[in-house]
Amino acid sequence: MSTLSAQSHEYSGKIASSKLYCEATYWAYRQYNILPKVRFSLPAQSLLKQECECIQFPAICVMHFNQNTSWAIVFGPTKYAGINLPHLYTIQSTEQIQLLQGHLHQKKANLIFVYISTIQLLIGSSTLFFDLPYLPYH
Repeated sequence: MSTLSAQSHEYSGKIASSKLYCEATYWAYRQYNILPKVRFSLPAQSLLKQECECIQFPAICVMHFNQNTSWAIVFGPTKYAGINLPHLYTIQSTEQIQLLQGHLHQKKANLIFVYISTIQLLIGSSTLFFDLPYLPYH
């Protein structure tokens, strides 16, 4: 996490000292600087939501938002008048699921199926553990 946080702080320092307009800071965040760098290593990590927010917060603060701007507006879809910035925790979760699905479709997925069966035996359920409610089994 410290490397990702350092990249976010480095980005925010560069953007804060520049004279970019709001739209340019948005595209710098989204396409060129911070998001692609941070996104690369997220599927291999297990960061908490608070840790993802600590990484993302410095980079978002330099994007010329009002300090009273709600996170619902920052991360909300444009359909509902949001800015549609992706949240790192959501990116991490969806890319981990995609990574798991990619491994399950390979011929060498037997080990993953063994792990899934072992977890199902450990929790003592006849239902697949992906179909069980999260809170009692987390």
